[in-house]
Amino acid sequence: MSIATLHDSLAAPTVGTDGRPRRIALYSHDTQGLGHIRRNLAIADALGTATPAPDVLLVSGVREAGALPMPPNTDVLSLPALFKSESGHYGARSLSTSLDDLVELRAQTIGAALEVFQPDVLVVDKVARGAFGELEPALQAIAARPDARMVLGLRDVLDDAATTCGEWNDAATTEAVHEFYDAVWIYGDRRVFDPVKEYGLPASVAAMVRHTGYLAPAAPDRDRPTAGVAGLIDSPYALCLVGGGQDGERLATAFLGADLPAGTAGVVVAGPFMDAAARSRLDELASNRPDRHVLGFLEDCAPLLAGATAVVAMGGYNTTVELLALGVPALIVPRTKPRREQLIRAERLAALGLLDLLHPAALSPQALSNWLATTALCDRPGAAIDLHGLARLPSLLDDLWSKGPRSQEHASGGTSVSQAEAGPVVYVLKMYPRFSETFIVNELLAHQAAGVGVEIVSLRPPVDGRFHESLAAVDAPVTYLPHGGLNARMVWEALRDAAAQLPDGSSVLDELLAADVQDAVQAVALAQYVRVRGVTHLHAHFGSVATTVARLAGCSRRLSAATAAAAQA
Repeated sequence: MSIATLHDSLAAPTVGTDGRPRRIALYSHDTQGLGHIRRNLAIADALGTATPAPDVLLVSGVREAGALPMPPNTDVLSLPALFKSESGHYGARSLSTSLDDLVELRAQTIGAALEVFQPDVLVVDKVARGAFGELEPALQAIAARPDARMVLGLRDVLDDAATTCGEWNDAATTEAVHEFYDAVWIYGDRRVFDPVKEYGLPASVAAMVRHTGYLAPAAPDRDRPTAGVAGLIDSPYALCLVGGGQDGERLATAFLGADLPAGTAGVVVAGPFMDAAARSRLDELASNRPDRHVLGFLEDCAPLLAGATAVVAMGGYNTTVELLALGVPALIVPRTKPRREQLIRAERLAALGLLDLLHPAALSPQALSNWLATTALCDRPGAAIDLHGLARLPSLLDDLWSKGPRSQEHASGGTSVSQAEAGPVVYVLKMYPRFSETFIVNELLAHQAAGVGVEIVSLRPPVDGRFHESLAAVDAPVTYLPHGGLNARMVWEALRDAAAQLPDGSSVLDELLAADVQDAVQAVALAQYVRVRGVTHLHAHFGSVATTVARLAGCSRRLSAATAAAAQA
């Protein structure tokens, strides 16, 4: 959907909350998997039970989202896609552009769409500031509307405690929750995993948490014909699910090579993101076995799950919750990289007797054969857990409106710190001025009007030939950091020259040496600037090079908790 099309489609409804349905925006940064978008579609469907039904706009980084059935009054805006490697590094999935430029493109697309849509509620999936901080301009705009509400939605398990706490701190998530959000919804049952305790969330954040219960869909009719299998299989079948499929070939291969119980066929759902070569290898394996079948993308796997005698699957949130709701015997072979989320969740559920767990290191056709022959046939009642999250969401949404208008106290996390005490705010920008970044100029002018001291540090000199007239009204000093022609020797020289000023710089020496040479030299220069100017707050809009430099400078200088910069998702 283009921005122009979105604008035309929204022209008819009455502006404001009176005379029109509520508008809800759901943001998920995504990479390749369909779990985020499937969960958001389920949330949209659940919230759509209000009268009158709200209009829902999904903002997704997965273009395949548009191929899935949409609930009533729901549409999707697909962003240019990110790609996340197994090692956790991000890049553009399709476009031949840098990560920085892709993030800027996504940020401006989101900002333009939400400016037109004017959501009454924004629900953000997992990453409080958006991927690489891309959501922050939109968050600031929505936060300025007293009657708007924002919710941070979290899966029950994010990752192991050390990784999650580190990312939470690096992204200044607590500060983002205080500044922008009205509630934190955790899509899980605290008896299985309580993020507040497991991750040691601050009391101020814990007070905003509402455990929804797991977002389990209604169980399908087991007598309903199985989409994609009816007419193909007329015998009992075991099922193998590999999520999006990009890293599922090993599990699918082991499943196709396993011995199944007599009279049982085997069905693999390869997923839409499995590469063509891997899919061809699976098809070849299945071609030699008339009781083995490989399917591609299915819009709805629920009937297929309901008809299975047993399921072997990777441990994505949606698949796991669907299996729990259906009560189908399930063996989870979780993904362990780049996150341990699936493993941790599967361990907790296995300990409660709700499913079985096989670590991927122990995966083999024989291990699957043993499970299918024995454990899958056992009666496993397990513990009772809360699977009613979707039914609970409408009332949680109504609760948001009982709090009254957003207040300045909320935006500051319940504290009041004078600007004189806090010192100047330093905007760390990749390039200043820049014609495309009018929202930054508007922010600077708003700070200026409010009497807030602002300074600008730019990593690059301007290259635009056009400038907005409003730039002339910005009364903030601009400092340009060293740029171009840098090498490794200069890092050591910069560290040597700054050693006396930055006694804490050694604590991040390894990070500085591992960073890009230019980023490291600029970070040291920025840390020195910070010390000389008495700065306590650095602000970077996106999780790009500006944030990298600001974070390294903040660590080197040991800035206070007010130091804010968006971090990688």
